[in-house]
Amino acid sequence: MSSSSEQSRRKDTGEPGNGGKFAGHDHDDADVTLHDSPHPDLKGRAAEIAAARAADERIAAKWDEFWEVENPLRAVRMEVSSVRKRLARATVRGWTTDSYTRQLTELNARIEELAPIAQERASAARELDADLYTGWSRFFLVEHIHNTARCSSFRLTTRVGWLPKVSGLTEAEAVAEYGATLCTKCFPEAPVQLTRQVADPSICPGSGQPNDSEHLTGRERAYYSPTGTCRECGQKVGLTARYSNKIRKHKIP
Repeated sequence: MSSSSEQSRRKDTGEPGNGGKFAGHDHDDADVTLHDSPHPDLKGRAAEIAAARAADERIAAKWDEFWEVENPLRAVRMEVSSVRKRLARATVRGWTTDSYTRQLTELNARIEELAPIAQERASAARELDADLYTGWSRFFLVEHIHNTARCSSFRLTTRVGWLPKVSGLTEAEAVAEYGATLCTKCFPEAPVQLTRQVADPSICPGSGQPNDSEHLTGRERAYYSPTGTCRECGQKVGLTARYSNKIRKHKIP
């Protein structure tokens, strides 16, 4: 400390304006002097958010390195499955199987090459996460904003997008940053205004409602044009699907 109104911190913490990126690169250590802010709570919160973002961006970079190997590895494994099916079919029918056997040998060699690298990079990402993460808020984007990559609303095939640039923010701040709403499963106590999309006043309330076609018989509906009449505005509008009988989203005339 240089005086009672000043404090020192390390240069490379990732905070805005300090000249550091808090990445996986080596930097020379240096002390930077900060004068007391008239709003110490705001200064402390800004530092916490900056540290959380910097740490999560480092962790995300490690996971990016993992997926650079994991994605082609998965593609190779899918190709192995396909070749095995073709090999089994050729064997049953008495066809020549030399080419399939050769393909499998090459693909398996590729798997043996990539699998250890992927495992090593995944372990490095997990270790860095365990070292740096101390419990700050994290957010993931899949239509809505989630606080976990394992939300019960996800399917096995759901692709999850991590948002490390909003780590450390509150739910309301994350919504303001990305414009998406909060998942009601991940945030059951969140205010209603954060879990519901703001209605577009230009969209007709008849959007998504049943087509006005009760006067038609079943046969007539089967051959009916894939357009309908909106009950709210009276426009002729396309249907969401030929047999869905629901009006597409459209604007008020």
